[in-house]
Amino acid sequence: MPGDGQVPDYNAEYANAAVAAARGGDTDAAREILSDFAAAIDRYSERTWRGSIPWAYVRYIADAFKRVLSGEPKNAGHALGIKTRAPGRRAGKTRQHNEEALAAAYWFLVRRGYRPETANKLLSEATGAVRRTIQKAAMNEGNLCFGDRDKIDDEDLKDVMKPYAVQIEIILAAYTKAP
Repeated sequence: MPGDGQVPDYNAEYANAAVAAARGGDTDAAREILSDFAAAIDRYSERTWRGSIPWAYVRYIADAFKRVLSGEPKNAGHALGIKTRAPGRRAGKTRQHNEEALAAAYWFLVRRGYRPETANKLLSEATGAVRRTIQKAAMNEGNLCFGDRDKIDDEDLKDVMKPYAVQIEIILAAYTKAP
């Protein structure tokens, strides 16, 4: 900075100001940063790249930024490959839930005075299962808990819901009185 004998680096100052503006919501600044990044990478090839990040990664990000800037696809998450095209689905491996255990946990909570909507919501938050999955499991006639749910005692429900026992205990501890 002036006074310390060094020449100020206006490029760094400009870049820092652009980043601050982009972080503050300035879309033009954000677009400029993405464009400058992609253009800088375009000046290299796999053979000339000497950065610490593998060339394939850098090229992938630059190409994704170009797609974001072109508006195709509309969602940046899709361009970066971190969001799938199917609504409601996460990228990566989908988690499988034990539907019979979910049904048992659902009916266990309902028996304790939780409203069905509340039981569904709390189970979803605690297990990561989609509410639709929990509802489907609870109403599935093939599950042990559906047909004779009024005849099944709590010990049987606890046995079936063992995969989610910890989550149920957390729910019960958090809500001493059923909401």
